[in-house]
Amino acid sequence: MSAKLQILLPVFIFAVLIGIVGITSFPEDKLSYVEPHMGLISIDDTLIKVSIADNNSEYIGGMMFQDQLNTNEGMFFVFDDFSTHKVWALNMQFPIDIIWFDENKNIIHLEENIKPCKSVVENILCDKKGPEKFSKYILEVNRGFISKFNINESSQLKILVL
Repeated sequence: MSAKLQILLPVFIFAVLIGIVGITSFPEDKLSYVEPHMGLISIDDTLIKVSIADNNSEYIGGMMFQDQLNTNEGMFFVFDDFSTHKVWALNMQFPIDIIWFDENKNIIHLEENIKPCKSVVENILCDKKGPEKFSKYILEVNRGFISKFNINESSQLKILVL
């Protein structure tokens, strides 16, 4: 057996055992998935069907592990506080555009084509994105949404159904 294999095999076995212990010891109630409630917003004249994230567990989960977004769909984060809010693409499966809004529903920051952090190394190095400005709402949509619909800082958000 080569020296490399003698080192890697025990490390691999240890990692698998830790994974099994972690999964089997995780409380059952924490594994259940809660379907987020849906809403409808618009930016300028573009309607967007959104999943609403308005509590801490929904903020953290975001769109992790979701396979795709349909056209004109997104996730809309509604925060209780008016503060700096940063997001990351941890365990995302596809690139996204992100739009930050202030308490008056004005766009304060746009980020396009945020790449997902899927691998272990990417997850460790995954940067949080966002402005140093205070925000109240964040919208995550498919990559290309901002340019396709000519969204800019003068575009206006309307919350139609929350």
